[in-house]
Order: sequence, then C-alpha cells, then structure tokens
Amino acid sequence: MKFTKVLMIALLVALIAAGMVFAGGGRQGTSGTAAPAGKPSYTLKWAEVNPAQHLMTYSAEVFKAEIEKLSNGRIKIDIYPAMQLGDEKTTMQSLQMGSVDFFRGNAISLADFNAKKMALLALPFIFRDRPHLWAALNDPVGDELLRNVQESGSRMVAIGWFEEGARHFFFRNKEVKSLADMRGLKIRVPQSELSMDIVRAYGASPTPISYAELYSSLQTGVIDGAENPIVGYQSNSFYEVGKLLAYAGYTFTPSPVLVSEITWNKLDQEDRDLILKAMKTAQEWNKINSEKNENDALKICTDNGVKVSYPDVTEFQRASAPVYEKYGKDYLDLIARIQAIK
Repeated sequence: MKFTKVLMIALLVALIAAGMVFAGGGRQGTSGTAAPAGKPSYTLKWAEVNPAQHLMTYSAEVFKAEIEKLSNGRIKIDIYPAMQLGDEKTTMQSLQMGSVDFFRGNAISLADFNAKKMALLALPFIFRDRPHLWAALNDPVGDELLRNVQESGSRMVAIGWFEEGARHFFFRNKEVKSLADMRGLKIRVPQSELSMDIVRAYGASPTPISYAELYSSLQTGVIDGAENPIVGYQSNSFYEVGKLLAYAGYTFTPSPVLVSEITWNKLDQEDRDLILKAMKTAQEWNKINSEKNENDALKICTDNGVKVSYPDVTEFQRASAPVYEKYGKDYLDLIARIQAIK
C-alpha cells in the first residue's frame, strides 16, 4: 500500500502547511481572528487496534493534522495504534472511564454497550454495496444512529464515520466455497453477542478471542478461521496463517468514531465545533481512499499466495434470517429506511 502511504503523507504536509499561514504575527483563530487569550492547550489520546500502516490509522492521522491545524496547535492528538491501549472491548471501557479520549469503534460491538440501533449497521447484508453504505451514513438515518450512541447511555459520543470495506471469512486449511463448508468450523469473532449469533446462523462455532491473539490462534490451530475486512486481513498479516479467503462480504460494519463522554463534557462549544469540523475532513478522506486501499490490500494478499473463493452469498443471506429476527424485530421501520436509501 505504498500509494496510500504516499498520499497520506502528501495530504498531511498540505494540511500542516495550510495551518502555518497566518496574517500578521499574532496567533489566529479558525475564522482568521486572534484566538482568545488564555485558552488552554491540551493533548488527547486516540486508540486504534490496527497497526500504524492501516487505513484506519491513516484516517486518524488526517484527523490529528486537521484538528492541530484548526486549533493552531492548541489541541494535540497522540495516536496509539496496534492495541497499545488495549483491545476493542478494553478500549471502549476506557472511553467510558475517560482514560482514553478517542477510539475508532465498530458498530458490531456497540450492541453490547447498549447502542442497539447502531448495531443494526452490522446486520448481514443490510447494505447492497459501498455507495449504499455511504448514502446511508450521510443520510439523516446516519445522524440518528450517531446520536443513539450517547442517548443509549453508553457514556460515549459518536462524531462521525470511517469504514474499511466489507468483512470476509478466511481459513487455515479448508477452502470454503459454500455455506455448507462452514459447518462445524471454529471461527474467531469479536467479543460480541451479535458476531457470535451471525457465525452460529452460518453453521459454524463462534470463538470469541481477543484481536491480539488472532494471529497466534490461527497459527497454532486453536481456531479454523476468522473474519475481517481485507485491509485488516492484510495489514495484520493474517493472510500468512490463513491463506484461504472466502470472499463473502457478509457485512460492512461501518466504524463510528467515538469520544469519551467525560472528555466531551469537558470541552467548550468552540472546541467541540473544531473537533467536528476536523472529523468531516477525516471522514471524507477515508471515504475517498477506502476502496483503493482495499483493492491494494487484496492484491498484496493474492501476490503472496492467498487463494480466493467466491461462495454464493444468497445462501448466507437466507441463513441470516434468525439474526434479523433477534436484533432487528424492534427496529423494522429503521431497517426499511436504511434499505430503501438509493
């Protein structure tokens, strides 16, 4: 993904350079007027489970550059990739306690933090494709789902969206060409009830294991397979120990960018507005680059011996009915609104 890295660096340089152009010698605010004297400077922590060379971390870097530019260096972001601050569940708990400020979360995990509406975005095949996904996220439906995170009492605030492509299954030593081939396999899933129920619906045995242990669990045969977006599969080197990829695209699970409610409540309205503005820039960068990044990652995998199968997804769609019954029965209108978006 050298192209993505070069583009990332070029954009960051442009953003930083733009932030250095001030009229006169005094410090300027975002409107071109002098920033209020005595306004505090501070540094916030952004946690990411994926490594530094990953689309989600690059997207966080765009946010970092933009907020530091907009605040003239007063608000700084320290990014901690590769689970330095814990796995997904641990980090979301840290958000609730205020010891982490930002985290690129996962819609599929928010069901376990009471944001039931947000979890609808992780239902299998609720999105037809990437354009449908982004049309929904940019629709009033998307805004409603962002609000649901805080309104649900999760003690987190959702401020925007990232995505890294649809999720697919991959395996150690069995080529999965149909739904029947999934039967009985031990599949690593995130530590989420929804994830486990999806895998059960497909006839496999869900095995919730920390993301940090996924590689070794595949390598040693503790599990038969796992699932991930292509960019995570490649950037975390899972393709080295799970070379059989079943290209099913069973869910997109867009990633809401989460802020600790404790942190959010400490910010004044001006700084909240700056953060939301920086988020829009990072979200647009992510949207523009996600498909290219995914395609590059898939090529790296196939160039390194990954064998790709293309199972009939209609079998998976039919098998997903019990998941919709359990998680969607109270939100049929909302599901219909999402599916009706063009």
